[in-house]
Amino acid sequence: MIKIYHTKGTRGLRVIWLCEELKIDYQIQKVDFSKEFRFSEEWLKINPLGKLPSMQDGDVLLFESCAMMQYILDKYGKGKLQPLQLQHLRVVELQHTNGKDLTMVEQTMHLLVEQPVQHTQHQL
Repeated sequence: MIKIYHTKGTRGLRVIWLCEELKIDYQIQKVDFSKEFRFSEEWLKINPLGKLPSMQDGDVLLFESCAMMQYILDKYGKGKLQPLQLQHLRVVELQHTNGKDLTMVEQTMHLLVEQPVQHTQHQL
């Protein structure tokens, strides 16, 4: 069964809503949203960004809500709520859903700005 790590006011609601729409079983694991817990060793094993939501389905552990939704649609959706894999509309849908709302983009940009890469010259 899918386990969704969630607290009120987070994007876990997207995943919960999708499970409800597809009428699939899931359980909610409420999580302490305090900074102390989110950056604890215990939580960072579940979500290395120290954020919410996270989702576990068997051996699969995800920590981006858009990836969770796509995983659920692909595994449990039975063709509902998304175009089929090889249709043109599927490619257009992925273009508009992937990349515009990823937490990791913000984290990566922070790293690039705060810790710029040292460039070296190479001779050919």
